[in-house]
Amino acid sequence: MRHLALLATFLTMMPVARGWGQPVPFKHIIIVVQENRTPDNLFGSNPTFEPGVDIATSGLNSLGQAIPLTAEPLNGCYDPSHSHDEFVVQYDNGKMDGADLVKVNGNGKSCQIPSNPQFKFVTNSSGEIQPYFDLATGYGFANRMFQSNQGASFPAHQFIFGGTSAPHEDSTLFAADNMVDEHETSGCVAPKSQRVKVVDSAASETTHAAV
Repeated sequence: MRHLALLATFLTMMPVARGWGQPVPFKHIIIVVQENRTPDNLFGSNPTFEPGVDIATSGLNSLGQAIPLTAEPLNGCYDPSHSHDEFVVQYDNGKMDGADLVKVNGNGKSCQIPSNPQFKFVTNSSGEIQPYFDLATGYGFANRMFQSNQGASFPAHQFIFGGTSAPHEDSTLFAADNMVDEHETSGCVAPKSQRVKVVDSAASETTHAAV
């Protein structure tokens, strides 16, 4: 499930004082976004890599059972659904126990989806994701900071530059899913008729028409 997360690591150049009380302004602020990965999935190979982190080593399923997270390659051939509807299933009114009910799509006919595919972390046996650990330990790690996205890629992208996926600043609606046309195009290349589903304060995606 995409929660939105979405992982953001803020890397900053610390100001160096020219003189007492005269810090140098920041020259660079770099934001690294790893899409479609939760902190538990990306950092689960070393859940205690830094003091104070709280990477999960198991998750609840819909039967109330604790399922241990197990390793998988970074480039697995399957993908749990990211839609708003699947978020609602997993969230389960706050119980957070519906991950095993989320749809899982295989990419290609030869894809073998493993058991408990929603309860996985990325293996770091070859050091492939070590750069993420290096960034988190060398600069900053904030795995309890989440935007209020409840769905797929498009609304999550809005948070990167706008801090919200609302159509306008006074809106009570928020983008909930990807675009509604079959090609899911957005931005400058999207047709003028392009629309996106919105979710209201009651988490309904059907109360209002796409905007």
